[in-house]
Amino acid sequence: MVAMFIVSVVVRTAFAGYEKHILVIPDELLYYSYAQNLAWGNGFPVVYHGIYNYENRFLYSILIAPAFLMHNRVVQFVLIAMINSIILTVGMIPTYLLAKELIDGKWGFFCVALYLTMPDMAYAATFMPDILMLSLGLWIIYVSYKLMDFGNLNSKQRIGYMAILTLLIFAGVWTKKS
Repeated sequence: MVAMFIVSVVVRTAFAGYEKHILVIPDELLYYSYAQNLAWGNGFPVVYHGIYNYENRFLYSILIAPAFLMHNRVVQFVLIAMINSIILTVGMIPTYLLAKELIDGKWGFFCVALYLTMPDMAYAATFMPDILMLSLGLWIIYVSYKLMDFGNLNSKQRIGYMAILTLLIFAGVWTKKS
């Protein structure tokens, strides 16, 4: 499992870590600029290119902001690709845990392999919060599934799972609008 994680991150970073023209999708420029402003100490702009930002969907920008501490643009793109690859690959953990419980432990690695080869994993090459939402969504599904097992959980475990689920949902709200 650890080897699959490492290989996924390395391969995804290698394919996604190239210099990009980010004007293709305006949202990419928005999240990219938020991260850059945050890293350079300017915070999040209330007005961005004449548009008021009421959304405050900034969690993804916070995660990629450390890449902007490097001043070489190519190095920034490689670091963002690595961060994106790690975020996407983390989704394999709830995928494995769900497969282990719902199907059979033997099928867990197969389900992880399917997850890691999904076309959605190409998001590692973008600057979009969809990267974070994919992994967050899988964790929300897994924790929700665990909460449905009321018969086998004591009250402390239920409270713990509810707290984790609440945090994951808030993270999702602060990541993407839809």
